[in-house]
Amino acid sequence: MELFIGGWASQNLSIPWKEVESKLFVLNVDKRLVLTMEDLSKALRDMLNKEHERAEDSKSVTVPSAAA
Repeated sequence: MELFIGGWASQNLSIPWKEVESKLFVLNVDKRLVLTMEDLSKALRDMLNKEHERAEDSKSVTVPSAAA
């Protein structure tokens, strides 16, 4: 196979392709999970920032007194 032409692997080497495929699949799932967690973290951070801004805005609103 062309992957191993660099001379570091013997031509007689038996490559466990099912195991290689399984590990590549797991790596791909892990990568998608990390990306999903990053997206979730960003969305949560954005939501908290908006909530904080909303709370700050509500503090600056003056409420008319009943005596006026």
